[in-house]
Amino acid sequence: MLTTLDVKSQEHGKLARPRLLAAAACLLLLAQAVILFQTRWVEDESWYSDSGGTFAREGRLRLSSFPERDYFSQVDTRPPAMPLSLALSFRLFGMDVWQARLFSLASSVAAVFLVFLLGAELVNAWVGVAAAFLLAADNFVFSAARTARPEAFILVLFTAALYFYVRSRRRNSIPLAMLSGLSVGLAFNFHVNGIGVAAALGVFMLVEFGTSVWRQARVWAVAGVAALMLVPFVLWIGTDPVHYAAFQDLYIKRATAPYAVKLAAEKLRYADFIGFGSQRVNLPLHIPYRIHIALALAAAAAILLAVRRWRPLGLCLCGAVLVNLLWWSSTINKTPRYFADLAPLFALLLASAAYELAGRPRWRLAALAALALLIVTQVAGNVVLLAKYRNADYPAVARELRRLIPPGASAYGAITFWMALNDRVYYSFDRAPFDYSISKLRPEYLILNDRVMVHGVGYGENEYEGLRRDWNAFAHEHAVLMGTVNNGFYGDLEIYRVPEFIPNPSR
Repeated sequence: MLTTLDVKSQEHGKLARPRLLAAAACLLLLAQAVILFQTRWVEDESWYSDSGGTFAREGRLRLSSFPERDYFSQVDTRPPAMPLSLALSFRLFGMDVWQARLFSLASSVAAVFLVFLLGAELVNAWVGVAAAFLLAADNFVFSAARTARPEAFILVLFTAALYFYVRSRRRNSIPLAMLSGLSVGLAFNFHVNGIGVAAALGVFMLVEFGTSVWRQARVWAVAGVAALMLVPFVLWIGTDPVHYAAFQDLYIKRATAPYAVKLAAEKLRYADFIGFGSQRVNLPLHIPYRIHIALALAAAAAILLAVRRWRPLGLCLCGAVLVNLLWWSSTINKTPRYFADLAPLFALLLASAAYELAGRPRWRLAALAALALLIVTQVAGNVVLLAKYRNADYPAVARELRRLIPPGASAYGAITFWMALNDRVYYSFDRAPFDYSISKLRPEYLILNDRVMVHGVGYGENEYEGLRRDWNAFAHEHAVLMGTVNNGFYGDLEIYRVPEFIPNPSR
């Protein structure tokens, strides 16, 4: 039975002023993330911001841009903490891009310092500092820090849950274990990937306690608090038949999809992880830019599992990664953004393996060079992404849309532009087909031929080809072109006014 996570007896020395270096890592992430902070606003961000903005205005969790026949228009049954955090930011600071992303940025920076504390708790300050810099450079953490999605929140809560648990082990502290459970419970309320956080913590518990895990007070403290955090959400889902039906439509139907199909689609996630790129991240060459990171992680795992004194930690970290990957394989969404959630585990794997090698004189230089390579190449990748998408100027596009579409008017287009027109009546074509929109929604203005309508959601399937054809034919016959908004990222938008439509009352 493995009963220890500590390798502190193997320390090779202390690093001067480690907390200042950890703070420098926080500044590294902050400096990267705030550059062009309002560029490249994407569809997923409006999905969450619409729900948060509608709650800020109405006190209801729903998507105002979806038609009444859609469950999302009636109630958003996704875990509520993400839209509620957006609503809080909107109420405090106003409704725009930077306000939507502010808490994601703060959470990501906090996670960098927390992973330093976790590394110091598991091993020592040197490993904590190395892990902090690896996390600050991570491409997926960089993306999470500047995106209004739940990954940044899961990232910080995942790190906090592990930190409080490991600290509770050293002190045999029930209150610290309860804080770990609180972090897990909050993760549940931000995204279904909170399940992966709980599973990872379960791996740490099994490595510590083995088959006696169910008899441990600290384990029950974690599980009890985490379960209590789910109670309000469960009660809310059971409020009425509409809430339950919406939840069933969103999650239960997806859960019954064939696992073999979901597993086969995982290749999309891993292709993005090793850097092949896709329509969403259109890189100049179709080569695995990040393959060295995957190879470094495999080597780090092998080192920790092979060296006896590191094996407990290796089992914890590798097991925590594995249970999350297995969980993701059962989900519908194959986004690589989820890798931000595992970035603390990856950082600790790499930092711990480098620390072990650095204790061997013949490997010390190679270990330090490998760490430097991983940090520098990922920061360089972040700089490349900033340069590549510097023209994805959402505020400029928003200003033009607001100039062409007057206050009080209703508009129809990609959900991407909900934020730009959040004070107008806005209908998203994601859930509003052509015939329904013509007969029921009757929008006064059309935003046609954006990148999503022209190319699809990014995997080459061109999902909206028929919709694009129908709307363009209708617009050319029945509508008046009011102007165009041209942008290298968002596309060559055509804004039409439909004179004969009677405006649909605001909902």
